[in-house]
Amino acid sequence: MMKNIRLIHLLPLLAVLLLANSGNLRAQAAAALPENDQCIICHQEDENMPEDFNLADIHLQAGLSCAGCHGGDPTTNDEEAAMDPAKGFIGMPDKQDIPQFCGKCHSDITVMRQYQPRIATDQVAQYYTSVHGQRLQAGDEKVADCT
Repeated sequence: MMKNIRLIHLLPLLAVLLLANSGNLRAQAAAALPENDQCIICHQEDENMPEDFNLADIHLQAGLSCAGCHGGDPTTNDEEAAMDPAKGFIGMPDKQDIPQFCGKCHSDITVMRQYQPRIATDQVAQYYTSVHGQRLQAGDEKVADCT
């Protein structure tokens, strides 16, 4: 009985520690933002961030910015220059293209080994064998994909 009472007294302390640590995690994620990334700065100012943008995104944590996937020039605040196709700007791929879009890196063993030495690199092929991949190939755009 006495042990239960002591545990009950520890619960508020545990809650405080968890809340304090979650703030640290947010600070760590925010610190991972690439410095002077004009994509993020401009989209934040316009309040036009992609709805799935997340400061804890694994790509940001690995030092990859928006331009790492979507191309363009993240060093300029000129919108036309930043999103110039001549500078590799791709923007948002069509739903049908997302597995191959993500697969450019995620299926490349050399790229992926830099980040996670044992990660599978056949994920695009595996996706296409799944029900979701088969339905996407059949034209259903309401299926789960990489994003």
